[in-house]
Amino acid sequence: PTGMTGNDDLGTMSAWNVLSSIGVFPVQPGYDTWGLSTPVFDRVDLTLDRRWFPHGRLTISAPGTSADARYIRSARLDGAAYGRTYLTTADL
Repeated sequence: PTGMTGNDDLGTMSAWNVLSSIGVFPVQPGYDTWGLSTPVFDRVDLTLDRRWFPHGRLTISAPGTSADARYIRSARLDGAAYGRTYLTTADL
């Protein structure tokens, strides 16, 4: 076929790029599981629509993230230690 490999039909690749840059990504389309990865930014603050995300806000903080410090050592959710490598939509 012709065209660009990984064509950005309907913004799928753009959305994945934004999400993975902030440290989350959809594990499987149609499921509410979000994988955790190392963010590109030290801090990201998102305001979420409360109709679907009751907390209304998501803050991802990764001070000191760099090419040399790219692994997640620990995670916290609402101030408590978080031991999973994913979030669910309910967690958000």
